[in-house]
Amino acid sequence: MPIWNTRRKQLLAVIFVIGFIFISIGITAAAGAFTGTMVDYSCAGTHTVSVQVNGDDGDPVADKQVTIINKKTGDQVFTGTTDNAGQINVTLPRGQYEVVAGSQSKQVNLNKDQDVTFTLPTDELPKAQ
Repeated sequence: MPIWNTRRKQLLAVIFVIGFIFISIGITAAAGAFTGTMVDYSCAGTHTVSVQVNGDDGDPVADKQVTIINKKTGDQVFTGTTDNAGQINVTLPRGQYEVVAGSQSKQVNLNKDQDVTFTLPTDELPKAQ
């Protein structure tokens, strides 16, 4: 009987340690998941893509739609129109993006601020109202 009691104590000790490890991992994972959802992208790894859209005559193109797609997820993360200077600036988290203006697109690795320029043919320019 003393051997059985010793083994039972050892088994209980092992179960206790394993349980403690799983509880610790669970608490750490839960805390990580919670803090992960609280990340403010405005200060953690964001960069700006500055888009310039010109006509083939070199003049800036106002009111031209620009779309940005996240290459990893395929999600459209931005859609907007250029200002009177043919520009639009968008701040996004680091990553691979496709910037689209008219029928043209350019790939951007947003690991630093990036400038993207499009020169559109006359038939793709917004119509004067």
